Amino acid sequence: MAGGLRQGAAERLAGRPVSEESASSAPGQRRGQGSAKSIPEALLVLLDHCPAAGLVELERAIAYRLRRELTPAQRRVAELGTLAKLLGSPLAREIPYHAVATIQIDRKVYDDHRPPEAPSSETLVNRYGGAKKGGWWWALRAAQGLLDDGRSRGPGKPWVDGRRGRPAPPPTTPAHAIHSIRACALALGRRPSSSVYDEWVTARMRRHGSVAPGIGRLCSFDTVCRHFGTWKAALDATDLTDEELAEARAARLG
Repeated sequence: MAGGLRQGAAERLAGRPVSEESASSAPGQRRGQGSAKSIPEALLVLLDHCPAAGLVELERAIAYRLRRELTPAQRRVAELGTLAKLLGSPLAREIPYHAVATIQIDRKVYDDHRPPEAPSSETLVNRYGGAKKGGWWWALRAAQGLLDDGRSRGPGKPWVDGRRGRPAPPPTTPAHAIHSIRACALALGRRPSSSVYDEWVTARMRRHGSVAPGIGRLCSFDTVCRHFGTWKAALDATDLTDEELAEARAARLG
């Protein structure tokens, strides 16, 4: 068993898939000549002396490192593929009227049946549930309906941000709204009306998304009103001074 793990770890380090031969090699058997040519001998000796439990953790770490080179769709399958398959197995049960996920499998059942390279249930909860109540349910929702090519026909969103491939920014706060209004005012050199701000921020969000270079987090007019109730209240909260605006106008004129 340990010999097979050592062979598999060596092949993963070489950037090659684990072979059937390596999985069945006997304890103490030296690795095949082809798989370890690019691995330093000192590292192979270290693998020979590494306990089986350590080799399992090493293989998981290497697998995670290799997954960073995958496309977003491939990463979804690598992270959620095992759970998605278990949700389609007799081990799962339907809960038609649940608000988050309509197919359920216990975390312990998942951990007992997942292969070593699949993430643990705790990892999936942290990745897809976060601080949400009932985090495992949100992992189930993300995996439900996941296809082999990374697309999804389920109710969840098993990707961080489908448009840009980057993690979605955290929810806005009143401080974000104030920063966004101040950025607009200093760019124009005056206190903007609600319509002027809406036009200014919409143009930049269309171009850059919610985070603009040189500006930072942007908030739409609707988001500003959600935080402060009225445009006047939001504008008052910025504490813009006439001196600041005058300096901004002077800077624009060069």
